[in-house]
Amino acid sequence: MQEVASGDFSVRKIMNEVVGMSPAIVRVKRAARKIAKSDEDCLIIGEPGVGKAQIAKIIYRLSRRRNKPFVALHPGEFNEKDSDLSQRFYRAVEAAAGGTLVIFEVEDFPEQQKFQLLELIQGINGFQKYWDGGSRPRIISTSKLKPEPAFEQNAISTKLYYKLNRVMLEVPSLRSRKQDIPYLYRKFVRKSARVHGISLEGYALSEELYEGLMLYNWPGNIEELKNCIRTLVVTAEDGRVNPAILPFLDRDDPLKMFVEKPLPDAVQIVENYLIKKALGRFEGNQTKAAQHLQISEASLRYKLKKYEIANK
Repeated sequence: MQEVASGDFSVRKIMNEVVGMSPAIVRVKRAARKIAKSDEDCLIIGEPGVGKAQIAKIIYRLSRRRNKPFVALHPGEFNEKDSDLSQRFYRAVEAAAGGTLVIFEVEDFPEQQKFQLLELIQGINGFQKYWDGGSRPRIISTSKLKPEPAFEQNAISTKLYYKLNRVMLEVPSLRSRKQDIPYLYRKFVRKSARVHGISLEGYALSEELYEGLMLYNWPGNIEELKNCIRTLVVTAEDGRVNPAILPFLDRDDPLKMFVEKPLPDAVQIVENYLIKKALGRFEGNQTKAAQHLQISEASLRYKLKKYEIANK
């Protein structure tokens, strides 16, 4: 993909495209802005779906190369059975000359292209002309792997990883910045509703939906959240979203009964239940029940008296 940035280069406007106010994402935004001012190659790491592509594009748009080409390469474009891979890589570098070359998920590229990338960075084997002419593209790469797992899995050589990693930026997972979920919800629900021509009535983040979104761990990160919100919008009835459509919102949450209870009362209910179950399982044998519960017999006797549990 080749393009040249256009439009509003307002730093504030561009940075506000990264939604969130959590300390984790604020640090990323500040770092991205500073990295953009330099001309160093950059490696952006993070789990799938965290928004690495967005950060790479922002660094480009705020850099002094923003009026130069932006060429992005994805591993899916390089089928190892294709005999023209080397020439395809050369053409991409030529198209990105003087601009920015983004290599997405570098560990997933064929070994041949990883080696070519290393040659480009070193300015050898045909790539010297880009160095001599001052048109060597800035390289922004992304990876799902931190150094240790990358090396353990032999996904990328140590030499290439650290050549790409002149400046590193880690984008946090959504579960580590959950306070940003309400902001992301508002952005995605409005965008999806606009795309599908649906009224926003009834799209407020209800307590039930808020609780479900905040408790979920989001293995797919922001991309998964975006898809869930799109599902809510598309399946809305009479202008209102139905949280029950989301599979991770357990309608029969066994702990829901404790939400309105004080912690001591909740603990008492659970202890009372487990003690009775243990005594029943071992026919009233307090020694075995205590061992099963991993408490002392003295503690068990205290709780039997405290909760007035008859051991018959």
